[in-house]
Amino acid sequence: METWKAVKDYEGLYEVSDLGRVRSLDRTVRGPSRCPNGLRLKGKIMKSGLNSKGYLHISLQQEGESSIREIQRLVLIAFRGDPPEGHEAAHEDGNRLDNRLANLRWKTQQENTDDKFRHGTVLAGDCHPRAILSSGQALFARNMMAAGVSATWMAEAMNVGRASLYNIK
Repeated sequence: METWKAVKDYEGLYEVSDLGRVRSLDRTVRGPSRCPNGLRLKGKIMKSGLNSKGYLHISLQQEGESSIREIQRLVLIAFRGDPPEGHEAAHEDGNRLDNRLANLRWKTQQENTDDKFRHGTVLAGDCHPRAILSSGQALFARNMMAAGVSATWMAEAMNVGRASLYNIK
């Protein structure tokens, strides 16, 4: 059975469930002048979006102000409390879209990074979205520079900046 708890700082407006869903609650908001008693809004399960890092997020509104929040944090804060100092939300199975309470923990950044290597979800090497060269090209460039070929010449030949090759070296 799904359990719901209030979203911290949005009590009476939104709730989050242990299955990672967010809902708005029935409420009355100030409406146009022809509605002196306000507009009655019916609560509903809210639709989430995907942020640039691949995490589900949601827009919460209160008194005309809007705030974007990551769902995994909302779930953990509601059910486990605020994070201990230096901790962040972590997905046990590495799936950023699985925001069930059973899949979430507060972990240090190092523990979370170690998990990403264990899951195979770390963005490094060829998998990194900003990778300029493939692993094979990087290895080739490193070997060529170790053999005495200048980084300037290699950068021109490979159509990359010298700084990229110095980082490889």
